[in-house]
Amino acid sequence: MRKTIITSSSKISDLQRHLLNEKDIQTGIQIMPFEAYFYRPKINNKVDQLNQYDILQNVEFDQLKGLIKFPKFINDFSTFTKTLNAYSIDLEDLPNHTEYDKDIKKILISLNETMNKPDSSLMYLEEGLTHEQVTFLKLHNIPEFKMDTLVTPKQVIYKNALNFRQELEGAVQYILEENIQDVALIIPNKASNMPFVSTVFKRYGLNINHDFSFDLAKRQYLALVDYINKPTVESIFDLLETNVFKLNKIESLMFYIEHFQMTLDDIFSPFNHVVSENINSSGRLILKIQDEIQDDVILLQEHLNTINSAEFDDKFILGLQYIEAFNPATSRPFFSLIQETILHITYQNIPMVKHLIKNLSTTSKQNNNIKIYDLNDLPLLPVDTCIALGLDSKSLPGIKAKGGMLDEAYLRRVEGFPSQSDRNNFALDQKLKVFEKANNLILSYHVINFEGKPQEPSFPVESFTKKHGIDNPAPWIIKEADPFMDEKHTITPETAENLFLTNGVLRASVSSLEKYINDPYQYFIENALQLRKPFDFGFDSRVIGTLNHDVIEQFFKHGNAASYEGVWRNYSHLFSKNDPLIPILIGLNKEIVNFHKENIQDIYQETRFQNIGLEERITDSDIFQGFSMTGFVDRVDVATVNNSSNPEIKEPIMIVDYKSSTHSLSPARVLKGLQLQLLTYALILRKKYQRPIFGAYYYALNRVSTEQMSYRYLMSKGMIAPTAPDESTYKNSYKYEGWTFMEPSQFLDTADRFGGIRITKGVVSVTGTPYDIELVEEFMRDLYKSIYAHMMQGIIDFNDIDISMGKYPFKRKDVEPVNDTEVKDNE
Repeated sequence: MRKTIITSSSKISDLQRHLLNEKDIQTGIQIMPFEAYFYRPKINNKVDQLNQYDILQNVEFDQLKGLIKFPKFINDFSTFTKTLNAYSIDLEDLPNHTEYDKDIKKILISLNETMNKPDSSLMYLEEGLTHEQVTFLKLHNIPEFKMDTLVTPKQVIYKNALNFRQELEGAVQYILEENIQDVALIIPNKASNMPFVSTVFKRYGLNINHDFSFDLAKRQYLALVDYINKPTVESIFDLLETNVFKLNKIESLMFYIEHFQMTLDDIFSPFNHVVSENINSSGRLILKIQDEIQDDVILLQEHLNTINSAEFDDKFILGLQYIEAFNPATSRPFFSLIQETILHITYQNIPMVKHLIKNLSTTSKQNNNIKIYDLNDLPLLPVDTCIALGLDSKSLPGIKAKGGMLDEAYLRRVEGFPSQSDRNNFALDQKLKVFEKANNLILSYHVINFEGKPQEPSFPVESFTKKHGIDNPAPWIIKEADPFMDEKHTITPETAENLFLTNGVLRASVSSLEKYINDPYQYFIENALQLRKPFDFGFDSRVIGTLNHDVIEQFFKHGNAASYEGVWRNYSHLFSKNDPLIPILIGLNKEIVNFHKENIQDIYQETRFQNIGLEERITDSDIFQGFSMTGFVDRVDVATVNNSSNPEIKEPIMIVDYKSSTHSLSPARVLKGLQLQLLTYALILRKKYQRPIFGAYYYALNRVSTEQMSYRYLMSKGMIAPTAPDESTYKNSYKYEGWTFMEPSQFLDTADRFGGIRITKGVVSVTGTPYDIELVEEFMRDLYKSIYAHMMQGIIDFNDIDISMGKYPFKRKDVEPVNDTEVKDNE
């Protein structure tokens, strides 16, 4: 007589293997999952889900109309109808007291399917079945199929590790070192942890592969479905991010669309927001991006127009063609899904279509010796060695109360529904079989989760190990790479010469050489390989700095005739016309830069210098051997009074460089090579103009907040009233910060606006002594020589940078130092 054994779908192959290995082979046995036997055969499960979705969309609900748009919600209710049927609960007897109860009952009745009745040939294997399925089978007196699925372990080992990664590494290394041929690796939440497990296995050369290309294909097809459902700029961004259309300049294209905040109509128009006429330095970068994306723009518009012009059903077929063109090996599940459901897909049930796509899966290829199981789905047959990981107090028992609409509070009101404790005890008994699945059993947990929070070990595990004489876990012995022996970034001298030199000369800006000392590998990536991210044309400090420099320059050239708005017009076409923040930011920045225009003019008038150069280009190939230096300095001024009675000594020059944030020259940072720019410019301009250098300074075009002083109490004076900072004090907080190389008394009228300069006994003087430009040049020549040697050796690892120049006495020795403790006359 033919017999049918009911079991869990995940246990079918193990049960078949067990029956085939029996000495007395039993014929005429059919093995089926519970649902496949007791519910009508489905011609197509996916079509049924679409039909269920459509049915609920056309049912009137009072409270839950919005929820039935979510496929996961419908699946939960569909599963619950089968649970109720298994417990022999009539749906007409469900709670019906509130509007929510009525809607829930209406949904369940709409989704309900009639169960088939069992016959006398039926048997069941309990392990793997749910509580409601076992309850149903026992209620109908179905006999249990007996087989040995449990063993008493001969050896128990208890381990722990800091985190799951170390736990997994320890287990894999143990398997390899002990040459274990038959092992079951049990992990909690296999679905989410499997990609991580596969990457660890791959490092050890184990044959387990998670198909990441299939994950990408799912994202691509979901992006296509989103665009089919509702064409928007956001859905186009998803198409670009997954590169469905095989474009070449994806990042640049996305940057351009986002920067100009393009609308859907803009996507189908020419990408020519920037024109080459009257373009400034910042605009050249975005113009370059605009030029390089043009081929991709044409392809994108062609693909989108093709999709838009197709019939509804044909759009899904087009999507399959894109997926197949990208990776033919991963396209089969998508073809199968669409082929089965295409006649039933409508705009109304697209959410369910997306749900079906998300649930598509492929089988990971596993190593024959190592099989991976979920803690909630243990192997049916005992194995020689079982390693169970992640056994903390949350994963074992790890039984959660039901939540959502069908939570425990609702279930308690369903007459005849088993109690939570009965269901939990059944689930826990299934999980605790992990202790009887191997001759050699290794149990393990990790003490810190992915969030860095501490975890307690599982109580059932500790109780079990104590029965086997194990009081405490032993740590996994892991051979890890020494973090201090990480592979260094390096290139050969020949490669360095080919990358860094042009016709035997290292052409560089000073700022790029500062980058080399700070992060040589980043210099190698950006300056040698020219692999730069697209410039961010958002209203960030670099763009503000460029604009503000231009405003100050135009002011010095044309006075008050140069307006902020006039300069802004040269930049406005580089920004989105649809961004409401841009006018606000421009207004705030205008206030700041107009203050600095006046303040810089005030400082300028308090000196005996006149301007001779704005946005001065720096070029030199002689001072520093091997280097061809380039750059720009914002302002060069020359003294209007001679600094000596000797007519052969020319009037000195002063250089000023504007910055978007506060800068100063630190001798310590100069010695480390971290502040090369200003002093390099000073030396090059001294040579160019054949004049002495008075000083080199930074000026910050930023905004400083001031606070009113609070009341103070002094023993000698009592309460002192607060003083609000006046305009003069506020302006004086913006100084020229840098190094002065000459006595300033005959060149400056005040000391308030220069850092490091004081008025002592009515005389403007440098605090201490001026800096020595000759010593600075000597130091800078040696420093650049050292940088050149490092670069030509191919050093691109920060740990190998050693720019150690000893101690240089940058101050002049031929001038008597000023006593800083003397009281200023103006105090």
